[in-house]
Amino acid sequence: MTILTTLGPLLIALLFGYWVDIKLFTPARVAKGLEQLVYLILGLIGFSLGALDNLAQKLFIAGYQATIFFVLISVLSLGGLYLSGLRFGGTHADSLAQGPSDSKSHALMDAAKTLAWVIGGLIVGIFAKDWLTGVDELVTGLLYVLLFLIGCQLRQGNHRLRKLFLNSQGVIIALVTIVTTLLAGWIGSVVLGLSWNQGLAVVSGFGWYSLSGILITGLGDPVLGTTAFLLDLGREILALMLIPFLARLNSHMSVGYSGATAMDFTLPMLGKFHGAQIIPVCIASGFIMSILVPILIPLFMRV
Repeated sequence: MTILTTLGPLLIALLFGYWVDIKLFTPARVAKGLEQLVYLILGLIGFSLGALDNLAQKLFIAGYQATIFFVLISVLSLGGLYLSGLRFGGTHADSLAQGPSDSKSHALMDAAKTLAWVIGGLIVGIFAKDWLTGVDELVTGLLYVLLFLIGCQLRQGNHRLRKLFLNSQGVIIALVTIVTTLLAGWIGSVVLGLSWNQGLAVVSGFGWYSLSGILITGLGDPVLGTTAFLLDLGREILALMLIPFLARLNSHMSVGYSGATAMDFTLPMLGKFHGAQIIPVCIASGFIMSILVPILIPLFMRV
């Protein structure tokens, strides 16, 4: 039931955009809408973080744990994805993307703009959390719009769905990311003195922060749930910041480190730097990890 209520609506939004041809949504409008929507959601994510009750107290323990897991995942996953990209032919941005956005200065500007939106949202969240409510619901609604626009983009690019979900590069990226992430979770549990299943549960969000923290908290561990939330939020933010640079090394690194969000939230950025050819890979990889999140977290938490 968890899969149907979380992943189902997201896929419906994607398929609706893919199958329904609305003349109003031209390729230019869709591209512009995706770019603006990404930064808006970034600001709202920062707001949600800043609006947490007893923020300092929760961040002390959870922040330390999240940092350990974050470093381990970054090192192991990026290392494994770099090697898989060399072995299985990952592409790099220089051979795909076009235009001035390829320059290093533009990549740095994109990263700075990404961080600025998050920090701005966090500051607003700290001081205006009592004035603005329903932000989490708004983010969820905007994600549906985001997926709808991505579906439009897929249709406009003549991508076939049967190829999206049976993509060998996407499967390889997902498998490498899953194995290295779980290995990092096990090592982190040893370092932090947690049980092995807690370590595996907290990393099994694969960047899906809005689901992982809720699942773990709902299963009886609010501190570990906060750890998962911060870990996956940090991973999502860093992925957006690093995509312009990782894309220059190989697509396995940029797509894999984006985790489950490769099929929705980070997809516009990945498409921007790799070109439309990367979209089927992103959808396949992100879909596999998204399917596993609501399965693995309850499984590990109940062991």
